[in-house]
Amino acid sequence: MPPKRNYKKKDKEENEKEKPKNTNQSRKKGNQNQNNKNQNQNKNQNQNKNQKPIRKPNEKRKQIGEDDGSFESNVILKSTSGIFEIEGKYTNAIVFTDQIEQGAFEQIQLNCNNIAFKGCKIRVMPDVHGGASSVIGFTSTMSDYIIPNVIGVDIGCGVLSIDLGPVEFEFSHFDTFIHEKIPAGFNIRDTAVTKKKLQKIMKTFEKETNIEDFLHDVKSIEKKISKKNKSTTMKSIGTLGGGNHFIELEKEDGSKNIWLTIHCGSRNFGLQVASYHQRKAKSLVGDKKGLEYLEGDHAKEYLEDMKVAQKYAKLNRRTIAEQIISEFFQMEIEKLDIVESIHNYIDFEDNIIRKGAISARKGERLVIPFNMAAGLIIGIGKGNQEYNCSGPHGSGRLLSRTQAKSQIKMSDYQKVMNDSNVFSSCVVLSTIDESPFAYKDTDTILKFIEPTVEIEKRLKPIYNFKAK
Repeated sequence: MPPKRNYKKKDKEENEKEKPKNTNQSRKKGNQNQNNKNQNQNKNQNQNKNQKPIRKPNEKRKQIGEDDGSFESNVILKSTSGIFEIEGKYTNAIVFTDQIEQGAFEQIQLNCNNIAFKGCKIRVMPDVHGGASSVIGFTSTMSDYIIPNVIGVDIGCGVLSIDLGPVEFEFSHFDTFIHEKIPAGFNIRDTAVTKKKLQKIMKTFEKETNIEDFLHDVKSIEKKISKKNKSTTMKSIGTLGGGNHFIELEKEDGSKNIWLTIHCGSRNFGLQVASYHQRKAKSLVGDKKGLEYLEGDHAKEYLEDMKVAQKYAKLNRRTIAEQIISEFFQMEIEKLDIVESIHNYIDFEDNIIRKGAISARKGERLVIPFNMAAGLIIGIGKGNQEYNCSGPHGSGRLLSRTQAKSQIKMSDYQKVMNDSNVFSSCVVLSTIDESPFAYKDTDTILKFIEPTVEIEKRLKPIYNFKAK
């Protein structure tokens, strides 16, 4: 077990001042513009003030929000039946939870009222919360229309967990390695990973893939979607990003085995792909509140580009994992037990759209992380058709990032990480919006996944890294 780390104010200040120098990174400059949430909230409330749920809420309370979208709400709706049924113009939706914030409810209503989902089977997972353009936890069968914003900008984002066995290591050494070797936040690599190495890594998940074909596809898409400097795309493979992305080590309950888990996606490449096609959708059908759709050849083009971005995201995770496993643990990734779940994608095996949701087909192994103090589960899908053979991708946010920063105390954040005995040099003010208090209750999620997921293993975190 890790040495008990005391996350005091001094640690916080030192961590922010003395961030380890990353010799393998170059910093990208960029600014993130925040949406005017109050303006959007008022707009959405006016648009939806006459819409009512089929199952009327029994209780309302404050302090409920969502991830960084425009549907932030201080009102929660409750259902005594354990589900919500939402009727719309073109289809209905079922939400597998007994409480949902009003903003997320309204986003699902918009989907049901959009012709792109005409006749579709919409099922929303228990980690549901509002998002920037689409509700999180969303699953649906496909129609002839595609809305790029439903999948979102981090195409192919997912979680990769690998059983390392009973390895021994020093936590401080591992932390230094991660800081120095794995670029995070806006950082990328100084030089791209070689083609030879990428080909080897790609074979761990796709035996017949030719790296030259993949690189050709990436370059063709780059040329089409962006006039900006394209040298960053290949240098971003093997980088973590920021927000809720993380690198974690867990200990398996009832075993000495240690697992490595990586959560990341398609980086700026996926963002550019999504933005390009959403702009095209808006130019074709006009403004539909972020739910503009593509059809025909335009939809086919998006799907082809999305497939490449999904492969890019998977290669990104495997590249990070391969570097950690080969360089730090001196092991071969090909010989280890690997479990991976993608949560922003279209699954062409069963033609299901999943946004903040994972595949849970019968017998399929899967991974669901909760928060940085609660760890994750390795599970097996039950193939429940009523759930669109899907499961939640995590706990789901309880508080938006803005709410978390204003409501969560640093001392509480430090205490819960200390009490959980998780080694982390990232328990600082800049990550407080990722603290365990920002997420929904783990036991509640576990209760609602019983019909769709069988728990195989429970993993408890012993190390966590996030971009500061």
